[in-house]
Amino acid sequence: MIQADADAIALITREIQILHLVENTSCVSFIESRETNESIYIVMEYVGGGDLLDAILDAQGFTEPQSAKAVRDILRGLDYLHNTGICHRDMKPENILYHPELDVWKIADFGCATLFNTNSPYMTEFEGTIQYMAPEILVGDKYTKSVDIWATGVITYVSLSACFPWEGKTDAEVQESIMSYRIKFYSPEFDNISPDAIGFILRLLEMNTEKRITLEAALNHPWMKNQNLPN
Repeated sequence: MIQADADAIALITREIQILHLVENTSCVSFIESRETNESIYIVMEYVGGGDLLDAILDAQGFTEPQSAKAVRDILRGLDYLHNTGICHRDMKPENILYHPELDVWKIADFGCATLFNTNSPYMTEFEGTIQYMAPEILVGDKYTKSVDIWATGVITYVSLSACFPWEGKTDAEVQESIMSYRIKFYSPEFDNISPDAIGFILRLLEMNTEKRITLEAALNHPWMKNQNLPN
């Protein structure tokens, strides 16, 4: 429920516009929206398996096959969104929900999402959650859909370790850690994690946007291929 004011109406209208475009197994489905004199309601598909963060914390870090399964579902969802001209901009484990009947992780919460196209691929708004923000957002540069790929790199790291790659207790400290690229693969969390998994994370967490891995390449990365995941 959102109380009606000009800014909130603009945001919710944009979200509803985007939700009408989202029809994919790896994304939570939009059912309908309803409006009263004071509020706007969004009705979404019920996904009852909990969010990815809780699952990671309960397991104290996923196994590599568990992580790869979740990340593959996320990448497939992002591939659909990006091909539809949608950048999510707030990818994080709390926004990934598990559908137990379908055995699929679904991307949720499109409140920060926006539309783009090939003629206008750049965005400038400061959106997202700082631990998952790409450096180009943090410094105020224009950015592209690849910020979702960076965030998926952080998600992958978190899924395997149940901790963040960046140091810092405040937003400013976290931002400085990201911009300095002080990524650490801690012991004991990463002692038994394969080089392929670490290599995969580093390809997603590439500071140079021109060198950052694409979704297609990520889905075909050796780490993904070596997990023997069901189709």
